[in-house]
Amino acid sequence: MAELVGNVRVRDPRAAMNCENVRLFLKDDHEIDWIEAVGGVIIQSDDRRALAGRALYHADEGRFTLEDEPKVKQGLNVMTGERIFFWHENRRMLCEPNARVLLYLDEETKAKFLKDLDE
Repeated sequence: MAELVGNVRVRDPRAAMNCENVRLFLKDDHEIDWIEAVGGVIIQSDDRRALAGRALYHADEGRFTLEDEPKVKQGLNVMTGERIFFWHENRRMLCEPNARVLLYLDEETKAKFLKDLDE
């Protein structure tokens, strides 16, 4: 295990993470197994910005787990809940429990969305 303390920035070709403290847990071959980030966590991946008090990154799955008042923003859209999981490879997200999503749709997308609800 390695620990980085104070204004830490971790970069990857697909994402960047800023936080106060990071603990890196390594496999036997010295590759990253998982990462724990604590304190003012901000993750930027493409057009998504995630904020949380604590985040875990599981390297084999490419999955982030956000906890402690997590929030994911994409443009004006916002998702909050008690825990948010997201996979940056396929842009999938899961929020549980108490998920809340605020979507801002353009008129064309809104019309299609409402039409699909009526069917």
